[in-house]
Amino acid sequence: MRSEIHPYAKIMAIADVFDALTSNRAYRGAMLPHEAIEIFFTGSDSHFEPEIIKVFQKS
Repeated sequence: MRSEIHPYAKIMAIADVFDALTSNRAYRGAMLPHEAIEIFFTGSDSHFEPEIIKVFQKS
């Protein structure tokens, strides 16, 4: 099923989740960027493309 998702949508999903995790919310404070990246790697096989995460981490 993941193969049916457009590559641009996969990139946007990572950017959106990173923004959500590193922003203050009413129910929690913002995470540090390295903490958000750890979450990506934790879910890299089931939720996010590992190759895209690696490129995102380098930028």
